[in-house]
Amino acid sequence: TRETIFQRDAVGKPVQILGAAQDISARRQVEEDLKRRIKSERLLADISSRLVHINQIDLKSEIGESLRLLGETICADRVFIYVLLAGEEHLTLYAFWEGQAVLRWASYRLNPQVALGDISALWKVLRTGRNLSWTALDDENKVLRQDYLNLQPGGAKVVLLLPLMHNQRMYGVLGCES
Repeated sequence: TRETIFQRDAVGKPVQILGAAQDISARRQVEEDLKRRIKSERLLADISSRLVHINQIDLKSEIGESLRLLGETICADRVFIYVLLAGEEHLTLYAFWEGQAVLRWASYRLNPQVALGDISALWKVLRTGRNLSWTALDDENKVLRQDYLNLQPGGAKVVLLLPLMHNQRMYGVLGCES
């Protein structure tokens, strides 16, 4: 803000000020977005470096720790990985992390196995490699939300599902919910 005294009274005290202000909210938003992106990239680099040089024995605990880091960074209540083993027709829960809030309020637990037939609409989209996300108020994805209840019973407000693929083969699903 730049201000200039426009008028003074008889004793020289300012009584009117002429000024100009500039809205910097757009710049602030860009700065905040950049900070979030840098934080996310640091997290991915940390997780990648942890998993690159790991032996098979420590793999599950390192994945669990990576899920914790991810969950805390994105403020999720729960982060999980389901795997699809070759030739299987169901997803198997491999690892998960739950925040303290989930431990207090969740009256449901993750399903250890889910038949692909029970989540056919969800599976059809995930198989294409497309990420899925929705909120509890999103009417557009009612069928997908119903399938999700077969995967995870309960009432998550926000859900993000990411297919885990390599060379066009589906290996599993990473999920985050709040």
